[in-house]
Amino acid sequence: MQFAVSVNPDPAASSATSATPSRFIFLAIAVLAVAGIAVSEVSLERHYAKSKTAFCDFGETPTRLLVAAVAGLGFALYLTYVEAYVLETWCILCLSSLGLIAGITVLAGVVRARAS
Repeated sequence: MQFAVSVNPDPAASSATSATPSRFIFLAIAVLAVAGIAVSEVSLERHYAKSKTAFCDFGETPTRLLVAAVAGLGFALYLTYVEAYVLETWCILCLSSLGLIAGITVLAGVVRARAS
């Protein structure tokens, strides 16, 4: 097991590889921006729609809440797998996030069970 800390003693190697992480970060920002535009468009369309929407009914639709929580837990478990077997390192923030989404999933299951 190792910690998620890396020190590169060679400054020349650092400058040669810094372009790739920067490119990835800017690509990620662009993807998130496009996703934000899409969510904003749907939100605006639902705001002016004449029919009722179900996007914001998570509190009133326990099944959707449970499905969203299970999906989030599945993704968190996948990231934990990557952490353990691909990166071979552990991050306390990632494990904390996994614990939180696991708790949310359990509570969403309780809400769904009580609604039945």
